Amino acid sequence: MSTPIGYLQELVRAGGPEPDQYAQLSTMLEHFNLLERRGEFNYYGPDFKEDLMGKSLTFDTMQGFAYRKPHGHSGDFELIERIYGDYKTSETSLKKWDEFWSQQAFVEAVQNSQQYFVDTMSDAETLSGDTRVLNVASGSSRSVADYLSVRPQSQAKFLCMDHSWKALDYARLLCRSHTEKVSFQQGKVSDLNKTDFYDLVWSEGLFDYLNDAAFKVTLEKLLSQTQRGGQIVIGNLSTNNPSQAYMDFLQWHVNPRSEAHLLYLASCCGVKRSQMHVVKDPSDVNLFLHIVR
Repeated sequence: MSTPIGYLQELVRAGGPEPDQYAQLSTMLEHFNLLERRGEFNYYGPDFKEDLMGKSLTFDTMQGFAYRKPHGHSGDFELIERIYGDYKTSETSLKKWDEFWSQQAFVEAVQNSQQYFVDTMSDAETLSGDTRVLNVASGSSRSVADYLSVRPQSQAKFLCMDHSWKALDYARLLCRSHTEKVSFQQGKVSDLNKTDFYDLVWSEGLFDYLNDAAFKVTLEKLLSQTQRGGQIVIGNLSTNNPSQAYMDFLQWHVNPRSEAHLLYLASCCGVKRSQMHVVKDPSDVNLFLHIVR
């Protein structure tokens, strides 16, 4: 059997993997990551991975975009927008890499989350006709824009918060037809106005990047901003992620958690077991922690 380096070199020369090679590639990436963590490749220099993968790790591919992090981190708003739009490179010689990307479990999980947001919002509006929604780490706010486009009768009011001005500028463009219902705030959760309370707090794509200590601090703050009877929904990638080796190879670093771990962290913040439950998305890769205040 080839070494991980030799195998990747073969695939690069071939223009990317064929579908019947996906499983072996994932295994090789896992082996590669282990060797990298051990320092086996240190003597090759800092650009070793880029040299190994060539054009397949440039901005022309989804994996290259994730690896190079033009906005500072892998899961930025532009990458997520590309996932929503099922982006494929126009470079014929690189298309196999984007096809491999599109088959990843985390890609399906991101795409599924749009429908889950719609379902969650529909339930929230059933309980309250004038729903106040806080969208934390809102990125492009694509889900909000799409929800209001298909439900123009909605009376919900949204505050979309993100640390990135670029993400918010893009979100304003997407939500330009709903300015009376959607407002924006640049900053962190700690910057929230203490006197504002929300019926639904939605957070997808933030807690994955927080360690346990920051998870608890952030959740405590969001609990304090949630209306009595309101709900917090937190998305977090699960430990059952068959794409984890690929994400690690691309240096897309997250903190996956199990259902039990999510419930434990919430209990550390004073949440009773009867107040919370966890829902798995259809891909079985994304978990949504629901907390009723």
